[in-house]
Amino acid sequence: MSKELKARIAGILPKVTYFIGYGTGINTIQTAPLFIRKPEQVNAMLWNRFCIHNLAVYVPPQKRPPVAPDEKIGLILKGCDSRAVIQLLQEGIVKREKLYIIGVSCPGMIDISKLQGKIDINRITKAELHEQTLTVLADKAEVAADINDLLYGKCLACEYPNTLIYDEFIGQKTTANPRKGIFDAVTDLEKMSLDQRKAFWEKEFSRCIRCKACRNVCPICYCQNQCLLDTRVPRWTQEQVDTKSNEWFHLIRAFHLAGRCIECGECARVCPVNIPINLLPMKMNKELFDIFGWRAGTKAGEKSPLMDFKLEEEKL
Repeated sequence: MSKELKARIAGILPKVTYFIGYGTGINTIQTAPLFIRKPEQVNAMLWNRFCIHNLAVYVPPQKRPPVAPDEKIGLILKGCDSRAVIQLLQEGIVKREKLYIIGVSCPGMIDISKLQGKIDINRITKAELHEQTLTVLADKAEVAADINDLLYGKCLACEYPNTLIYDEFIGQKTTANPRKGIFDAVTDLEKMSLDQRKAFWEKEFSRCIRCKACRNVCPICYCQNQCLLDTRVPRWTQEQVDTKSNEWFHLIRAFHLAGRCIECGECARVCPVNIPINLLPMKMNKELFDIFGWRAGTKAGEKSPLMDFKLEEEKL
């Protein structure tokens, strides 16, 4: 598939200003977003089960290198990534004709942090992917693990393994096979009492260092230099890092993502202190699904119930 993908990207390059895909990261088991402009750079592209980044984050014009009005960009999109692009199209942030999208079927991405405790993931020098097994080597230690035990939580609950919107599709499409419910973690929280939930979130917010990585990696948080949470007049959050200020930061952001979060989980993945911050917008998603049957980024051409209205609303 990588060979076919590279061939297609090489053929697409004359049509786009640049193409966004995946390249080698800081070690064997990590990838990084890669921008290429020339055919000779295509060999640096790759596609494997470590390509976790949501490349839709680079679709909003303010988050990527500029292109001329008559030019377009190309990019690879997984199923969850394509939901973000659909949402951005619905919000008028980008025009469809400005994108050339290669669709792929995602088999589920490997969470390398799940290898921690079995091997020093920072010293891995070799990794081999087999059909159902990942074998890694660090120094003289070797570990083999079942890939199903290493998948990201969102991949275990994935209902959209195939790109939903594309110009061409590479490889074979697969059928969704969720191994857990997308809202399971939220449901577990809902079973807690109000005091227990309050204690849970106060503990999590107390660990936040306000690095804003969660906001910056989110493909739907595209306000960039006009973010409400950075304004000084009016000032919605304080600059000091404490539990209460952190609470306001995350709650305001969660409400802004209501009906818009596409459940890619990038915010929780990049958190340096491992706060499950994705549970807040997921809670909002669950409410909208229960009331309106709405899942963001799955219905091209339709608007979120919170971005539109009807004279008569019916609860599903």
